[in-house]
Formats: sequence, structure tokens, C-alpha cells
Amino acid sequence: MKKTALLAIIVASMLFSACNGGSHKLPVDSTKPLTDENRIVCQLDMDDFSQEDLFAAASKQLRRLDSLGVDILWLKSGCGHESLSESVTRDIRVFTDVAHQSGKQVWLDWVFCEGEDLDDAQQLDSINAVLKNLVSETGIDGFCFNNIPNQAYSMQSWHDIIRELKVQNRDMKFLFGADIANPANQRATPCGFDYDLACDFQNDLALRIGSFQTQADTLRVVCEHLLEASETVQNRRIASLVSHDHGRKDVGSSLTALYGDNRYILTVLEFTFFGMPLLCQCQDLSDPKMLNTVRTLIALHHQQAALASDAPVRFLPTSDPNVLAFERGPVVVVLNLGPAEVKVNLSTAESGSYEQWLNSATIAEGPVRTRVSLDSNSPVSIESKGYAVYVM
Repeated sequence: MKKTALLAIIVASMLFSACNGGSHKLPVDSTKPLTDENRIVCQLDMDDFSQEDLFAAASKQLRRLDSLGVDILWLKSGCGHESLSESVTRDIRVFTDVAHQSGKQVWLDWVFCEGEDLDDAQQLDSINAVLKNLVSETGIDGFCFNNIPNQAYSMQSWHDIIRELKVQNRDMKFLFGADIANPANQRATPCGFDYDLACDFQNDLALRIGSFQTQADTLRVVCEHLLEASETVQNRRIASLVSHDHGRKDVGSSLTALYGDNRYILTVLEFTFFGMPLLCQCQDLSDPKMLNTVRTLIALHHQQAALASDAPVRFLPTSDPNVLAFERGPVVVVLNLGPAEVKVNLSTAESGSYEQWLNSATIAEGPVRTRVSLDSNSPVSIESKGYAVYVM
């Protein structure tokens, strides 16, 4: 009898807590993606490390990235036909083995050099042989192909290289190191690339949002342009807030320099709006607020099927011109670009009980999950330059 009474008290206590916004610690580290399209890419720029024992230094990053939950390591190494050596190949092998042990894939930058004529059958065969050998010797999982030194050559050359490597490893992935949706690059569409970089989206964010923008309509236009452009390509897309050409030492291209206080909002946008998020080294995670925000966003992106790279997006009307809100399946995202705290009403697809995964006012203290109720008659408070993410 006493046990029954005690159990009733515990259940009642739990229900009371749930109905009144009880908060609980949110486990976010070392999560795994539901699907390949829920993965996170992290770029490591080899130029940011000492040339002595280069890949050994990069390998030390793996422990930190293990905790974050990064799935793909894109090595921006500047490797090319002329720069590849036996020692470099050996270093890549060691790094890839360590990455594979923790379940991560490794993609390698490959730069086609000036003077390489991919329309010359003999040179093309030579390049194919080098790349096949590199895959065989190192076990890497993909390439980012950069630089088109001769705009006149046929796209058939790209197609042939990708086809040959996929015969060797059908799971090999290929990233085009530019924006295929841009008219200047659309001829790469039929070549067989699995991903491209949404560079025009990043440029729009830097030029039209930056650190100065407070109007949600402007950010919505930038987002809608990304969606429209993405309908013109056949491949998946990778989104980033900074150019992939910049490394950790490029202070002028840091998130703070580019976006000021808008950097937190736009980081949330990158991980929740559209495409596979790209975490760059110049994204400073020494700030507890940014670190905990990114930790939570990675776990969210991993665990919510609706955040797969090309899942649908629905914008939500709000009662404030500085607030952008949208939903993807059960995930609702609210971003306040304005200089003051606001209270907004959200017309979500479904009213009811949600778990709040992100609250910009408290995230610096650590990830927590809070039960809240969302409906069009119950306003939510968002601090200046703040954000909130809810999951039904």
C-alpha cells in the first residue's frame, strides 16, 4: 500500500513538472545521425597546422570532434597531382585510419593544376590512375574537386573521373567546390557530383545580413533564394556561413567579423534551415554560448529526420517585423534579429506541447530541455538577437 501511494506521488510530481515547464538536462554529445542526410561536415584546413608532423597535429582534433558528433572530416589540404608524395599519402592513411575507428568519413581536397588538360586522353588516364591509387592506399571516402583551370574543356572529363572512381568504390562521395546553381557552374550538373557548396547563400548572408540587418523579411528573401536555387540542381547541398577558402587564421572572415551579434542567429539558421551544415575552423567555439549552441544543434540535426538536408521548409507568420520563424516537420525555429526583446505569437502547424531544445537566454549555462506549450494565443519571449528551437 505504501509503495502504491509513493508511486502515485512520484507520477503526480512528474506530471506537475511537465505541465509547468520543468527543465531537464539535455544529452547532446557524441550523437549519431539518423540518415546520411542528417550528417555534419567539419572542414579542417591543413594550412592552420604546423608543417612538421602535419596529420599528427590534425589527428589531435579528432578527440574534440568525437565529442561534438561530427560525421565527415573534409581535409582542405591543397593536394594535387604535383604535390602528392609518398610521405603525404602515408600521412593521409594514418589520419583516415584514426577517423574510421571513430566512425567518421574523410573527404580530401583535390586541386587540378594549371596546365592539366583533362580533355587530353593521356593526361586524363594519368590523373585517374593517381586518384585510384590514392583511394586504394589511403581509404579516403570522398573528394572535393576544386579549381577549373580551363573553362573550355568538356564536362565529360569530370564525368569520366567520377565514374571511374565510383566503379572502384561505389560509396565514394564527390563535392563540387563551388555553387552549381550559379549560372557560371551549371554545366557541372550532369557530371555526377553528390554535393555542391551553396556559396551564393553564404555571399548573400554576408552582404545582405552581416552584422547590421534587423529586418526578418530580408533574411527570408535570402532563404527563399536558397530554396529556389536548390530546385535547379540534382545534387545535395552543403551550407556554410563562411567561405570554405578561409581558415582559422583568417580573422577578417571569422563569424564575429562577418556577422557581429547576428552570428548566433545565423548559426542556428545554418543547422536548421536547409542543406548539410558545414562547421569551419574559423567558427570560434571558445565562447560557451556558441559552443553549447553548436553542440545542441548537432544533436538536433542528427536526431530529427525533418532536418535532413533537403526536407521541406514552411515559414510561419509572426507578429514582429524583426522575427523570422519557420518549421520543418515537428521542429519550430524562431530568430529575433531585432535590438530588443520581443513577445511573438506563432501560428504553428500544430498547437500543443513542445520541448524547447534551445533558448538563447540560458544556453551558455548548458543544454537543457524544457516542456512548453505553443499556440497562436500564447506569446513566446525572445531576447534581443535571440533564438529558440522547439520540437513537438
